[in-house]
Amino acid sequence: MAIHWIHRDGREAGADNLILPTVAEIGFPPGEGFAFVAGEAQMAKMLRHHLVARGFNNDYIRAAGYWLRGEAGD
Repeated sequence: MAIHWIHRDGREAGADNLILPTVAEIGFPPGEGFAFVAGEAQMAKMLRHHLVARGFNNDYIRAAGYWLRGEAGD
């Protein structure tokens, strides 16, 4: 397992999609895997679609968007 820290460097939360380019560069080991995604709703949706396109079984992905950018409280 590897942990990749992605810093916003002062940018507004959810303003830029920083995680998708990082995940796109990661090589996954062969075989099936499980992914858990939690964060801004659009980011979670985009990341789920990306993982499925890369061969992840949709049933093995838990993507939860627990806040919406631009909504009160963010």
